[in-house]
Amino acid sequence: MKKIIFAILIAMSANAYAGMWSLVKSDFVGNGWMCTYRLDNTNYVSTIFSKSYCQSFIFQ
Repeated sequence: MKKIIFAILIAMSANAYAGMWSLVKSDFVGNGWMCTYRLDNTNYVSTIFSKSYCQSFIFQ
């Protein structure tokens, strides 16, 4: 029983930041794009580099 509860807790913490990320800013920088996303309903932001144009949203 303890192993099952432990596995559930790990799965819940691994998915803590999973959800819909919306594009808030995109900048062309030399050979690609810097894409800044915000996790919906939070203040968490993440910036990634992309060779192609930024997607309007991503689900992660």
